[in-house]
Amino acid sequence: MNTRLNRSFALIVLVSAFVACGDDGPSTQQPQNNGQNNINNSNNESNNESTPTPDPNCVVTKAGVEVCDRIDNDCDGEVDEGFELGEACTAGVGACQAEGVTVCGDDEVSVACIAQEGTPEPEVCDEIDNDCDGEVDEDFDLGEACSAGEGACLNEGTIVCQDDGTAACSAVAGEEGGTELCNDSDDDCDGEVDEGFDLGTECTVGVGACVATGALVCAEDGTTTCSVSPATPPEAEEMTCDGIDNDCDGEVDEGCDDDGDNYCDESMTVVGNPAVCILGGNDCNDTNSAINPGAAEVCDNVDNNCDGNIDENATDATVYYLDCDGDGFASGTIGRFCSAPAASTARAQCNNASTATWRTTNGNDCQDSDPDAYPGQTSYFADGMNPPPSATRTHDYNCNGTNEHLYTVTNRSGQNCVADRFRSSCIPRDGVEGWAGSLPACGTSAAYSTCSFTYNQILQECEGTRTSQTRTAVCR
Repeated sequence: MNTRLNRSFALIVLVSAFVACGDDGPSTQQPQNNGQNNINNSNNESNNESTPTPDPNCVVTKAGVEVCDRIDNDCDGEVDEGFELGEACTAGVGACQAEGVTVCGDDEVSVACIAQEGTPEPEVCDEIDNDCDGEVDEDFDLGEACSAGEGACLNEGTIVCQDDGTAACSAVAGEEGGTELCNDSDDDCDGEVDEGFDLGTECTVGVGACVATGALVCAEDGTTTCSVSPATPPEAEEMTCDGIDNDCDGEVDEGCDDDGDNYCDESMTVVGNPAVCILGGNDCNDTNSAINPGAAEVCDNVDNNCDGNIDENATDATVYYLDCDGDGFASGTIGRFCSAPAASTARAQCNNASTATWRTTNGNDCQDSDPDAYPGQTSYFADGMNPPPSATRTHDYNCNGTNEHLYTVTNRSGQNCVADRFRSSCIPRDGVEGWAGSLPACGTSAAYSTCSFTYNQILQECEGTRTSQTRTAVCR
C-alpha cells in the first residue's frame, strides 16, 4: 500500500473585526469567531430549527451580500449561510486522497476542503492511482490483447495486474511436447514451425516420361507432398522401345521383347539401341525366342528368320540334286527342300524338259542333258548317229572322262560306207565305225567295221572305204 505523507490541516484564522452598527454612533468592532467556531456554529445553526435572531449591533458589510468569511455580512443573524461549511469532504486523488471538512475558500465565494493528503508514490499495477495523477495503472497497458505460448500451445488473453504489482498476460501457455505436423503451425511448441519436414527441398513425382520436379510442401494430412503433379503419359500403352517408361507404369519397355531373345516385337517402334533389344527389332513372333531376324531357318513350316518366307534355305532341309535327263543320275546343281519338291520345279530349271526330276543323291552325271550318258553305263546306243555326237552328245557314255566312239550298229557289213559332201568335206550318213553284225556278248570277239572317206576333187564327191577287223566287246 502507498505510504501517506501527512499534511497539516490548514487552520484558517478569521481575523476579528469590529463592525460598526450605525452611521452616527462610535464604531464598535466585535471580534469574529475563528474558522472552527464558524464550523461549529454552522453545525449548531443547521441543527437548530429556531429562527435566528439578528444582532442589533451588526454592521452590514459586503454591501449586504453574504460571503464566506465567518461574518454575518447581511446581518440576518446567520453567518456564512448557504456555504455548507463543516461538511465532510475529500481532498486529493488516488492514493493521496484524504477526508476533511469544508471551510471558506480564499475567494470568499466558495468553500474548500481542508484535509491531510497523502504523498504520491511510483505507480504500480494494483488498480490504485499510486502516483496521484488522476490515472490508475496507466503505465501497464491493462486490457490489451496478449498471448502465452507458441504454436499449438498459444492461448489468448489480456494484460492484467499481478499480486506483486506488476502486469502480465492472463493467458497460460498450453502444455508442450506434442507431435509436430506439417501444417504451418508449431505443434510441439518449441518455437519452430514445421521443423523436420525439409520444406522447399527439391522433389520429383511420377515415373518414366511422367517425371516432374517440384518442391516439398505440406499436405492436408500433416505430412509432406511434392508441389507438382506427374506429367501426362505420352503413350497410353508402351509402344516405343527406347529405354523410357513411356506409359508411366513403372516398367521400362515392357512388351518390347516378351520372349527375351534381344529382338523387339515388330509391332513396336525401336528408337536407338535400347538395352531391351540390343539386336534390333522386327521380331515376327515375340512369344518364341527361337523366332527372330537372327534365327536360322529350319523345316517347320514357320518363318523362323522373319523375312517373310517360310522354310527357305532351311539348315535342316534335305539336299536335292537336279536330274534333267531323268536317267537316275543328277548333276551338281542342288536345291534344299524340307519335303520332296514338285517335279515342276525341276523342269523349270531344265528348260522344261519333261524328264527332269530331283534326286536325293548326287549322281555326278557328266552330261545331264543325255539320258544315255551317266556313270557306270555299260550299253552302247542303238543308234549313235542320230543325232551325230558332235552336235549334242558326248562319246563319254560312262562319265569316265574319256570319249569312246563305240556305237552299236547292227548288220553294217551289208552296207556301203556312204557320206554326204559338204563343200570339200564328207559327212558320214551312218557313222564311221561299228559292229558288222549283232552286238557281241561282253568279252567276246566279232567283226568290227570302220569306214573312211575321201573327197574326190575332180568328181566332187565322197568315196568311202570299209575296213574290217576282229574286236572284243568291251565290258563296262
